[in-house]
Amino acid sequence: MKNIITLTIVGSLSGLSFGYDTAVISGATLYLENDFPGITARQQEMVVSFALLGAALGALCSGSFADRYGRRLAIIFGDLLMIIGCVMMAMA
Repeated sequence: MKNIITLTIVGSLSGLSFGYDTAVISGATLYLENDFPGITARQQEMVVSFALLGAALGALCSGSFADRYGRRLAIIFGDLLMIIGCVMMAMA
């Protein structure tokens, strides 16, 4: 029973995080026109699509990565990618 509750909480938080990321990239499109004056609507759509495509590909690859190398290493690798992404966003 404890495992089911833990999995439910982790799954719920993951869904919340994915929804939050979707909302953030959607809100970021407002500022794309300021930073890139010549950007077209299609290019804005591609920016949002690539962000969501990256999330989907990461979700697809994470299971096989965890099976091959273990969950602990998969979590550490995901954390490192998150830290690198945050540093890159801060530098931008």
